[in-house]
Amino acid sequence: MTDYGVPEELEGTLPWSWAEERLAESRNFWLVTADGNGRPHAMPVWGV
Repeated sequence: MTDYGVPEELEGTLPWSWAEERLAESRNFWLVTADGNGRPHAMPVWGV
């Protein structure tokens, strides 16, 4: 997934447990997209 800015080497990156802990404790998430011109759009959503 290097096209998305994810390095091939994972050394120095945060472990999945770091993300999992924060996702499990959260209720509000931000869904962010961009239109064809690159203009961003952000919307809060609830998650379970």
